[in-house]
Amino acid sequence: MGQEKELKAPETKGEDKHTPYCYKCPGGKFQPKAGQTSCINCPVGRAVRVWGRGKCEVCKAGWASGGAGQSSCVQCRSGWHQPSAAQGSCL
Repeated sequence: MGQEKELKAPETKGEDKHTPYCYKCPGGKFQPKAGQTSCINCPVGRAVRVWGRGKCEVCKAGWASGGAGQSSCVQCRSGWHQPSAAQGSCL
């Protein structure tokens, strides 16, 4: 996936420290503030697949992220469960 080039970094994008351009945050990372120099990992129990999003989505009950910085939530395997939303693992 290529990097989107812009002169000013709007929300959801981090600035490239080596050029005056910006790039979209990759899956598993986000940036809610404009003009930042880096992207932030989605916290445990949240994920974002689409590049350039300004927030991570909560993993719903029955799903888990598996850790921080994930690009998707994963459904619990047969025999496992997760009754709560926003969790990193299945029980």
